[in-house]
Amino acid sequence: MTVAQENRWKRKCIADFNAVNDRQIEAEAFSRPKFTRLPVAPPSANPTRREVRNWMRLNWSDYETATALAEGVNVALNLPKEWLDDPDHWVWDEALLAHDGE
Repeated sequence: MTVAQENRWKRKCIADFNAVNDRQIEAEAFSRPKFTRLPVAPPSANPTRREVRNWMRLNWSDYETATALAEGVNVALNLPKEWLDDPDHWVWDEALLAHDGE
């Protein structure tokens, strides 16, 4: 058997194995029970400072400025509008810390 023949035989064996393996994976996927996802819990009416901080730390890279980050958390967690209207509110401090803490 030449090297070329051996390589062809080896590629054919690998392709046959992959085809059988693919069929087994498909059969397992079709036989698995289907689970419905649980609905996402709506955000709380007044999220805690920790929840706001965690959201900001997870999503700071999507926003260019701390102001945009504070507005983003306001929309995502449905914060009271008065929080953003008050320049001394802790939301602004958390936004600065989260954005500068890159």
